[in-house]
Amino acid sequence: MENTNTPRIELTKEKFTELLYLSLCDGLHYFNSYGLTIDYNDEDYAKTKKCFNVENDNLGICWEDILIKMLELKLPISIIDEEMDTYNVKLNLDELYSNLHLVPLHNLVNIIDENYDAEDCDAFLQCVFFKEIVFC
Repeated sequence: MENTNTPRIELTKEKFTELLYLSLCDGLHYFNSYGLTIDYNDEDYAKTKKCFNVENDNLGICWEDILIKMLELKLPISIIDEEMDTYNVKLNLDELYSNLHLVPLHNLVNIIDENYDAEDCDAFLQCVFFKEIVFC
């Protein structure tokens, strides 16, 4: 039975996307050590990057900017488990957003308050991607 007294933070999808972006920037580097890679179509990436550049007047962009835009455009991105083949996930922004409540409250608060570290971001990503913290 779910504990209805557990405190939860409700975020708009836009705010969630901002936190996802921050977490990708600061927590994704752990994924290599977990044997996970991010897989996407190179042509989709190139088209999205070109579109992003036009929309943002060719300002400096990073890989995470393009990943977020690809998710917003519903282009296929997957997490591939190269070691155990257990944690393969197709990423969908709506589904990731629906998993927000699974992020430990202290990690989420740290990210919202901009008092976070890579471990908070890693916990956020694992919970929205895998619905739990799998790798410690």
